[in-house]
Amino acid sequence: MTTVNTNTTTPTTTPTTNTNASNSTVAGSGASGIGAITDQSSLDSNFSDFLTLLTTQLQNQDPTSPMDTAQFTNQLVSFSEVEQQLKTNSDLDTLVTNSSANSTQAALGYIGLDVSYTGNTFNFDPSTTSKVGLSYNLASASANTQINILDSSGNVVYTTTGSTTAGDNTLTWNGQETNGSTAPAGTYTVAVSALDANNKAITTTTQVPGQVTGMQTESDGTVELVIGNTQAIPLSSITSAWLPSSNATTSTSTGTSS
Repeated sequence: MTTVNTNTTTPTTTPTTNTNASNSTVAGSGASGIGAITDQSSLDSNFSDFLTLLTTQLQNQDPTSPMDTAQFTNQLVSFSEVEQQLKTNSDLDTLVTNSSANSTQAALGYIGLDVSYTGNTFNFDPSTTSKVGLSYNLASASANTQINILDSSGNVVYTTTGSTTAGDNTLTWNGQETNGSTAPAGTYTVAVSALDANNKAITTTTQVPGQVTGMQTESDGTVELVIGNTQAIPLSSITSAWLPSSNATTSTSTGTSS
């Protein structure tokens, strides 16, 4: 039984209750205690309390009844575990910081480039672009594929049938509405609907083009690219990028997925 006497003027007193309390506190700082710690400040406080308790315990041992060797060893192991957890947390903070810096640097490299990214909303301006390259992926072959392009108000301005082949497919929109008139400049959405032979919906994903005009970092550290000053997308959604064409009448994207 470990004996801790916090009253240095009466070293012969052996407060059994205090010994149990001290030992339970130390044990709580071990492997099971570490699992319950959720933030750095809690871990720092726990580590400091552990050192204070261990030092006090050593200073006030009863010479006639010293701490059991095995128990003392367990406490030192607990001390090592808490110290290692502090080091691990510090290293993780460094890795997160470096990762954020690398993502920011990568995002800056996209500014000014035309890109294709996973999404369904894109910008169209007939004064600078004569056609838009879009792409979509079918999880399996379809019996019927329909593609709609909607304006910012949700109105369908163009409808066509699409490929029924499974995998990546492309569509080039010439900027004209179904009635033959040229669509005005604005933000548009592409919607792909595909059904199999049993009339069940097939999972589809779309990729749309845009030009990167800037970047921003969210409060949680997520790096986003600004597309055409109207929307922000995660850096991870980019599938391909290329230098802008010098010919203003060509498409802003080939629509080819990476």
